[in-house]
Amino acid sequence: MAEQAPATSSSSPLTDDQYDEACDLVGEGVNLVAQFRENKDASLLEKAIANFRDSLRIWTKGHPDRPIPLTNLSNGLWHRFEVEGKMEDLEEALAYAEEAFPLHHPGELGYYATLQLLRSTMGARFEYTNNMEDLKKTLDYPRRHFKLSLGQLQAQR
Repeated sequence: MAEQAPATSSSSPLTDDQYDEACDLVGEGVNLVAQFRENKDASLLEKAIANFRDSLRIWTKGHPDRPIPLTNLSNGLWHRFEVEGKMEDLEEALAYAEEAFPLHHPGELGYYATLQLLRSTMGARFEYTNNMEDLKKTLDYPRRHFKLSLGQLQAQR
């Protein structure tokens, strides 16, 4: 696992070095996930997940870029769930996607990626648990997206 970056509070601005480190961690993590998707080497996925976790220690709650590693960490955990089938990965992927979703703005790529992660993780959890609440939430995410997008369009007028 990569050395842990020092946590910063949302009230103290990041140094350029901290910001660059967080960007590098996320960028490398995204590349590692892409490599994992090509060759299925689980060690690449583990390193990517570690990078995303380390970037969250830099981009703490309240930082405007926090949704980026949240969504990417959710995605990495989702891939690991698909490979290993561990419910804790699914639960964690869902939790990070739920944290990230309201932080993204409709129209951003991350917004749609997170919406898809929410639907995938919630749908998978329904398949495992048969909890009707999960199914309702899975079906509700597109409606919620439409309402948020419509509300933003009306606010822009």
